Amino acid sequence: MVQAESKAERQRQGGVRMLLRGPTAIAAIKAGEATDRFDRSKLLRLIEELNDNYLRGNGHAAHALLRAILDHVPPLLGVLTSRPL
Repeated sequence: MVQAESKAERQRQGGVRMLLRGPTAIAAIKAGEATDRFDRSKLLRLIEELNDNYLRGNGHAAHALLRAILDHVPPLLGVLTSRPL
């Protein structure tokens, strides 16, 4: 039987993995808060949940959260409509 590594085990081994490098990505998102009308609180929470699920090895949950995060990024970059492929 294969056992999943716990978060603590990975940290002890120096193998902490994060999709979005916490402080850098989060600081960049927060830096733009006063510059426009967008509320970034949900995006920041989604990033926290993504990192947590990724560390726990929850691939399906991490994928769903990544899709939700990608839906929040275009408006922050000034793209308000999606063009058909």
